[in-house]
Amino acid sequence: MEVLMRNNSYKGRVQAVILDWSGTAVDYGCIGPVAVFTEVFRNVGVEVTIAEARAPMGLMKKDHIRALCGMETIAERWQRIHGRLPNKGDVEALYCEVEPLMTSMAAQYADPIRGLLETVALLREQGVKVGSSTGYTRSMMELLIPAEEVSAMDPKDLRDRLDRIEKRFRDFGAHFVIESIGESPAIIEQINSRLAQGERP
Repeated sequence: MEVLMRNNSYKGRVQAVILDWSGTAVDYGCIGPVAVFTEVFRNVGVEVTIAEARAPMGLMKKDHIRALCGMETIAERWQRIHGRLPNKGDVEALYCEVEPLMTSMAAQYADPIRGLLETVALLREQGVKVGSSTGYTRSMMELLIPAEEVSAMDPKDLRDRLDRIEKRFRDFGAHFVIESIGESPAIIEQINSRLAQGERP
C-alpha cells in the first residue's frame, strides 16, 4: 500500500472545530455521566461518591465501571452489602444499566453552556465548520463543578482549581487551554496566525 505524506506545512486558516458535548457544549461540569455511574451503583445498594465516580473519567463505560469496582473503598462497601467482592458478572450487569440511564440523564443535563450559541454563530460567520462528538468520554473532568456552585466559591479556591485543571491539560500536551468556550474564536485567530507562518500549533 502506498503511503502519502505531506511535506509542506499547512499555512491556511482553521477549517473546522469539533466540540465534545458533555462538559463542553452542554452540561457544565459534566454532571450527567457522574450521575449515571452513582445511580447504577445505588440501584444495587452500593453508594459511590461523586469524587469516586469522576476519578476514571475518560475511560470507556465498561472500563469505567470496572475501575470503580476495583477501588478499595467501593469494593469494601460492595462486600458489606453483597457478602463478596464485585466480579466480572457484576461489571456486565452494571454496564447493561448504563445505556438507558445515559439517555435519560442526557435529557436532564442538556442546557447549553454559556457562550456556546454565540460562539458557534461567530465561527460559522467566519466560515469555520462546526462539528461535534459525544460519548461522555471527556478526560480529566474530575476537578470540575456545577455552574451554580462557581459563584459561591471563594475566588482564590476557584483560581486554584482552574490552575490545577489547566496544568493537567498542559501536562497531557494541550497547546491551548481556555476556561470558556467563548474564548475559542480568539484562540482560533492565534492558531491561524501560527499556521500562516508555517508553524504547527
